[in-house]
Amino acid sequence: MNPTPSSPLPFYQPLQLGEGQHRWALLTPALRPYISSCWEVSIPAGIFDYTAIPDTCQHLVSITAPNCSLGHLCLPAIFPLKRQIIGPAKLFGITFMPGMRQRFIPIEIKQHERIQSWADLSSRPLSHLEIALNSEPEFQQKVHLVELWVTQQLQCQTITDSHKQKPFLSAFQSIKDALGNNALNEQWARERGVSSRHLRRLFLHNLDMTPKQYADIVRFQSSIQIIAHQGIDVLYQSHRYYDESHLIRQFKKFTGLTPRGFKNLSVLSKSDAG
Repeated sequence: MNPTPSSPLPFYQPLQLGEGQHRWALLTPALRPYISSCWEVSIPAGIFDYTAIPDTCQHLVSITAPNCSLGHLCLPAIFPLKRQIIGPAKLFGITFMPGMRQRFIPIEIKQHERIQSWADLSSRPLSHLEIALNSEPEFQQKVHLVELWVTQQLQCQTITDSHKQKPFLSAFQSIKDALGNNALNEQWARERGVSSRHLRRLFLHNLDMTPKQYADIVRFQSSIQIIAHQGIDVLYQSHRYYDESHLIRQFKKFTGLTPRGFKNLSVLSKSDAG
């Protein structure tokens, strides 16, 4: 299944491997508020550069290689995270919607830690999921296991949005709807019964980033969707940034590349059907 303009992924996370096959799948509609998608990358033998770009999500990644299996929790980097991956290997990822990972793995992890081993998370339900994923070779069956796991976790706990979270959820949705092109000023916050300082604290607690950082990443992510579906020239004409130099600065901040450099490097055209 490839992203299309009518059904784009909420966030785009390219695996810059040069080779390999990339697949992804959405979960059932009832679970999508919690999990953005599941994805898998099959990597041939060799050493490959991997660049994780900021997307405000958090990812559980299971890595299976000959005589080896391990898992990582990858946090939403504010700057690109560059690593090397040695193949042959298969990566299976679970991408939580922003702010949702804590509801299933309720531990505090700060942005500077960025990558945490599953083994260090001390979560019995997560350990059961890791064992199940490592013993299942088929992608769609892995997605089914994730759906069962998420459903079971929801049944075992009462997940409600408290009154204290309403300003954050309102601001979060407002930024998302505006594709990062709105400003949450003091008046906006006051109309919702909070101060901009309190709103900032709520964002740091839920996302480990400020409202402005989140808005910048959402706008950047929406720009990637324009490149994918409409072309880079449309992005330059879209007026999503103050001027062309502002656009280039933002892309260099989040990818280390200009928009055209990112387009030439990306694997958008290499995604396999899911």
